[in-house]
Amino acid sequence: MIAGVHEGPVKFENPAGALLKELTIRFSVAYRPGDFRAVVEAFATGVVDPSPLAGPLVGIDRLADAFDMVRTAATGGRVLVLPQGVT
Repeated sequence: MIAGVHEGPVKFENPAGALLKELTIRFSVAYRPGDFRAVVEAFATGVVDPSPLAGPLVGIDRLADAFDMVRTAATGGRVLVLPQGVT
């Protein structure tokens, strides 16, 4: 799975390769306002515990460390970087 967006034209280099592998390409909008409301409600009511989704907090001065943590999978891929002045 690849997730991302680009505003300009995107060149598709090898359609024959996708065809031979019988790949499916889908496009969708990631989230709608109702999705955010449902998630906030699930967190607020305790239906979903968000704590496993959070990673360590590091200050902006440790940005390089944050990338190292993600690169080595030491954090499950999530590191929250706090902007300067936030404690």
